[in-house]
Amino acid sequence: PPAPQEVVAMGVIAPLSGRDARLGRAIELGVKAALPEGWTLQVADEVAGLPAALQTLQQSGVRVVIGPL
Repeated sequence: PPAPQEVVAMGVIAPLSGRDARLGRAIELGVKAALPEGWTLQVADEVAGLPAALQTLQQSGVRVVIGPL
């Protein structure tokens, strides 16, 4: 586990727009609730395509990615 003062950025690729947007928001809330202290969450829309979503998360400093879901 990271040192207590270290912030770990985690990314999730989920549907945030389109017909599955409600599911994507539910996934986001569930992951946020389960994050350990000192972790932050960045969510990228899978509707934009996997390469674009990964690039967005990498540019945000994400170290761990879950998805696409």
